[in-house]
Amino acid sequence: MNNAEFSIKYLKPINNLLRSMFGKEYSITLDFCENKGLDVVIGFIENILNDIFSEKYVKFKSTWGKERYIKFIQRNKKIFHTRYGIGMKTDHTLIDIGNKFEISRERVRQIQAKTLRLLRRNMAHKFVIFFDLNYE
Repeated sequence: MNNAEFSIKYLKPINNLLRSMFGKEYSITLDFCENKGLDVVIGFIENILNDIFSEKYVKFKSTWGKERYIKFIQRNKKIFHTRYGIGMKTDHTLIDIGNKFEISRERVRQIQAKTLRLLRRNMAHKFVIFFDLNYE
């Protein structure tokens, strides 16, 4: 993957995610990613998102079957990826995502907000260490 493609598919979405989690003054540069290794940065983000959408953080509802639960997790992960444009050429609006997944834009916003809360509570320290952020 070249630098331009990485910038479009990952750098902008990662910076949007960091700003949502920590505030507008937090972002990373392409130089930082090159020094860490582009594949390392992509792997870190993918691992964090896989972890946050695992059974450890998403509660299983006993009225659901295991298959429905897995579909629920996968759908929410796709919604979050699409909202921030992680690994895509662009991010999408709440309405676009709602239409694609046949849910309301408010439900998309709720999924985004819950995922950000989970990330802040459970993964913020990993972001701070990995991206060398001065955050308290």
